[in-house]
Amino acid sequence: MRRIATLLLLLLTTLWASAQNKQTYFPDFKKGQTVIYEHLLKKTYQRNSDNTTVDGLELYSPFATSLGGFNFLDMVRMLPTGDSISSKFSLKVLEATPYAYIMEFKLIDVGLPKELRRSSDTKDFLEIINLTKNFKMRLMMSRKLGEWVVINTNELYKQFLTEGRKRKLSIFEGEDEGRDEERIAEMQRRNAINIFFYMFVPGFKVFTESYSLRCEGGHREEGELKEEKGSFKFVSDVTKGKGREMNFKMNMDMYSSLYEPDNDTYASNVDSISIDSIEMDYVDVDTIVTDEEDSLLYDDGKVLCKAQNVIDVKMDKKSWLEKYENTVTINYPNGVGTIYQVVRRRKN
Repeated sequence: MRRIATLLLLLLTTLWASAQNKQTYFPDFKKGQTVIYEHLLKKTYQRNSDNTTVDGLELYSPFATSLGGFNFLDMVRMLPTGDSISSKFSLKVLEATPYAYIMEFKLIDVGLPKELRRSSDTKDFLEIINLTKNFKMRLMMSRKLGEWVVINTNELYKQFLTEGRKRKLSIFEGEDEGRDEERIAEMQRRNAINIFFYMFVPGFKVFTESYSLRCEGGHREEGELKEEKGSFKFVSDVTKGKGREMNFKMNMDMYSSLYEPDNDTYASNVDSISIDSIEMDYVDVDTIVTDEEDSLLYDDGKVLCKAQNVIDVKMDKKSWLEKYENTVTINYPNGVGTIYQVVRRRKN
């Protein structure tokens, strides 16, 4: 039975990945265009017995993203119920070629989760965020936005050290300026800029991934939902408007074996984050259920749950993302968990 369950999940993953990798929406940005986006992500859990909202629980989406994996510093995963993270950022197209874009990224604001605001490193986090609001990060992005890289990291790291000392940031207390080249090399090795994006600007990842969703025209349905593990139903509708306007609506329901959220088992990973020791560390996830839920070979303590993933995406006539809204609802025997995130374009 365990082997069958694993095979069913692998099949489900293949179908979901196939849905992501077929015809996708192709952006056509122009040099000089500027956009501003706001992102919000929050998690909630409501207990069935008394309709009480319970905070501080671990709650993960059983649906893999189009990226197909996760990072240990991904705030989307680390965020407990009753908490949220938000950000606001701008993108300006500096160059547009048939193969790639060069964009300028600027951070406008970050709303830290309560867990981080209570962390011993809160002061350091806030100082770094406020400092980076002055940075102009230049990104080289593939034409389909599936890959990107910051191309002026050396300049940014030098600016970080120079401006940080001028502002007398606490993380520079007692530092030797003569070792700056060594520090820059270390930040390059640890991909410090990428860490910053993963931790504080998850909305940028959502922006890029929205262009990898399947956008084949019309109505599509796959699967048949039954009350058994591995059962699923996938429905999508795509409508076109003026110019490049397009609206994607996708709904996936499935039954999966998951752990019920439990106050006693929650342990915050955020308090253990140290600015001096952060490294990018990746884990491959090859099924639609992420790491904690991925051990379906071991059913101890798991319960059959119905989960729903609803995505609503709107592109404007110039091919820019207008809105990405995603609600994941997990019906556990003792309560309902919800993961909600939205990216909206704002007026410049």
